[in-house]
Amino acid sequence: MVNYHVGEISGIYNRIVKSIGLDSSLGIHLYRFGIPHFYQDDVLMSGIIGHELGHYFDLYGGLDISEKILAKLTNDSNFIDSLLQFVVCEDNETLNTGSKQDVVKIFLIQHYMKNWIREFIADVLGIVFYGPASFFASERLIQSVNFNNEDIGTSDLVSITHPCNLLRLNIKKLTLEKMGYDNLPTPFVSEIEKSTLVWESASRIYNRDVRIIGKVRGKNVGFDANSASLSLIEEYLSTHFEYIIEFCLSEVPDELIYHTKSMEDSIEILAYKLGQLLPPNELHHNVPSDSISIINAGWLAYFLPSQLLISKYKNNDDLLEAINNMLIRSLEVASIHRRWIDVDTE
Repeated sequence: MVNYHVGEISGIYNRIVKSIGLDSSLGIHLYRFGIPHFYQDDVLMSGIIGHELGHYFDLYGGLDISEKILAKLTNDSNFIDSLLQFVVCEDNETLNTGSKQDVVKIFLIQHYMKNWIREFIADVLGIVFYGPASFFASERLIQSVNFNNEDIGTSDLVSITHPCNLLRLNIKKLTLEKMGYDNLPTPFVSEIEKSTLVWESASRIYNRDVRIIGKVRGKNVGFDANSASLSLIEEYLSTHFEYIIEFCLSEVPDELIYHTKSMEDSIEILAYKLGQLLPPNELHHNVPSDSISIINAGWLAYFLPSQLLISKYKNNDDLLEAINNMLIRSLEVASIHRRWIDVDTE
């Protein structure tokens, strides 16, 4: 497994159960979260789980945010009309304007725009659930897998499943702003600026021109997905980032949101403990740290390691391993602490 993912596996489960003669009509919904094996002990990268949880709540958890946003944006007649020029009709037939509009809507709903909106929503919800940790984990993952050429530098690939990384960066930055992360630690600001420089200077690469073929009203039709048409879709979506973010925030239950104050009240204290080689499982005496704050503190300790960390761990891999080991212990102990508090309360 080389990528993070979430998907429903109820059908697989039901087929297995049925194959051994048991009743498979139990109405059980099962989901699988996939984590690449080389990241399974990397707590800092767990911020990606926020992105995958975004997909889960959007697609399987009943929020249906992407469907609602897609329905609204594909009902914009000016936007639809701007894409009519890319509709073609096979067999030398002609299409009226209404038929061309249908072609565009079908293309947007079934292909690029649907997938891109889903990724934008997952990026937004990742930050809503995990704060800056989701931003840094996603950037670390994306930058590690993007092609870098000595002649053209970093490539920013646009595909049918994922929008360009510059747009993803922009909506993540705007989400941090909308969530109220106005006073981020200086190392966080610096890392965000580094990512901005990477993608603003990257070469955007579109997949080869594709004509997507189908039938509308009995006629063979197609839509030319090329740099020109996809650029128009990118531009349109980027002008609606505020709407997408605000709609996401309006749909998510408050108890799922990692609020800015939680990080501001804890990150320096917890990062300091990490810098002293102490697992930050407690925020204060007998007050267990919450899991998301622990992970965010891990990023701060990594970006701005203490002199003790620097002197003890001479290279980046050793530093990462040390921080992750402390984070693993912290998450385990804090979880046990919280359970004991719950027992005492009951």
